[in-house]
Amino acid sequence: MLSTNLFFYLLPEMVLSFAYILIVFVAFISTDKYKPKFLRRFTIILTILINCECLYLYIVMPKEAVALLHNMICITPFTILFKMGTLLLSTFVLLLLLFPSNEDQRWRETLLLIQSTTLGFIFSMCAANFLFLYVAIELSNIGAYVLTVTGTARQRFEAGTKYFLSTSFMSGLNLIAIGIFYSIFGTLNVIEISYLSNFTFPFSTFINLHLAIAFLMSYQLFKASAVPFHLWTADVYQNTTPVTTAYLATVSKAAALYHLYTIFGIFPGSIVFIKNTYFIIGLISLLIGTLAVFNQTNIKRLFAYSSIVHSGIILILFSYGTVETFLFAFFYFSCYCFMVLCFFTSLQSVVSHNGFSPIHDIKDLVRFSKPHYLLEIQFTLTFLSFAGIPPLIGFFPKYFVVDTLMATESYNTLLFFIICSAMSTVYYLKLIMAVWSSGTIKDFLARKWSPLIYIIIGFQFIVLLYIPVFLYPYFQFFILVLFN
Repeated sequence: MLSTNLFFYLLPEMVLSFAYILIVFVAFISTDKYKPKFLRRFTIILTILINCECLYLYIVMPKEAVALLHNMICITPFTILFKMGTLLLSTFVLLLLLFPSNEDQRWRETLLLIQSTTLGFIFSMCAANFLFLYVAIELSNIGAYVLTVTGTARQRFEAGTKYFLSTSFMSGLNLIAIGIFYSIFGTLNVIEISYLSNFTFPFSTFINLHLAIAFLMSYQLFKASAVPFHLWTADVYQNTTPVTTAYLATVSKAAALYHLYTIFGIFPGSIVFIKNTYFIIGLISLLIGTLAVFNQTNIKRLFAYSSIVHSGIILILFSYGTVETFLFAFFYFSCYCFMVLCFFTSLQSVVSHNGFSPIHDIKDLVRFSKPHYLLEIQFTLTFLSFAGIPPLIGFFPKYFVVDTLMATESYNTLLFFIICSAMSTVYYLKLIMAVWSSGTIKDFLARKWSPLIYIIIGFQFIVLLYIPVFLYPYFQFFILVLFN
């Protein structure tokens, strides 16, 4: 009976693992001598279809809490929901590979590394033992290490070495935390630790416990690009391909936020310490990210500091520790991921169009000239959404943040958030001006478009405008049910 349950509840992971072998065979055994474009598209579409099949298996899976392998694995409805979100984000990132560019010549390696890293994240979400959790996270780190090794020799050394050394150091802190947990509780099982952490400890043990929790949070805050663990973010984002950057900004951050949330359930006796830590780090991340972005001319570095700002906002929402704030935080992150994918889709489109070289600096945005008005509109809508201009999708999560801070009477934090949001709007408008600098509005209005262009522009505008109408009720229904 146990083996049957194990097979049933881990069926999506098993399908994903066996499919990984199939993709390796198709990508590396076959040759692209005759039809390289067909092989690339076929392999990517095959991978996307496999991910969609696993998403379907998650949907039909019973939404109940179950522990397997002597409590080594714990699956809950909330875990299944986040697995689906992680796999869905990974699938959207794979769509970027359909836009060929000079930066993505190693598309086979990128595809396989994304799949293996995603599999590691998914396994880490169902781990109910700190040792198993560490192994699953390291599985994802191996793929992330290689993903950052792209570009020229200098870029390879700078991005890959910084990410490897930083992650190795944080992984060491994670191991120290695991050792302290075992010395205090005598077990590494998350369920047992959650029960034992409610007891009263001597002062020395209490200090050691909170030190271990701080080490554990540091590793996940590092993945989430929160201050003061953000130093790697700008350099790695700048020196990696757009596909890798989009993956690190969405899927990797989603897994980190999931584990930051689960810390509340693992250590219920230390909730006050966790809340205060998240709140302080969130405020500092919001401030540092907002100020640092004004000195940036590289688009990816600018985007990196912008992601630090969004991580800070999510941590501030986490710090209140209520069902509603968790709901708003996950909704905020979902909107953020959608905007990131829109941004990198537009970036990949212009890079792959007519063999353009990669776009690095703001001045390179002049390539969105008269032949690319569709891309100009895509970028404009995305940046306006990042700035929180109503009624685009980026406005709604910021509105919920303001509503939450007002409901909790956190007026000082609200004022701080409004000032930082107003300052961030300046550099988003700067990017929009750079995009339109090579053309005029008159030329734009006078241009004759085909009906297909009208349909594409209208579809994206409708999606950016109305997706919150469908997205928020989805979160409100699922997450509130899962929490209750």
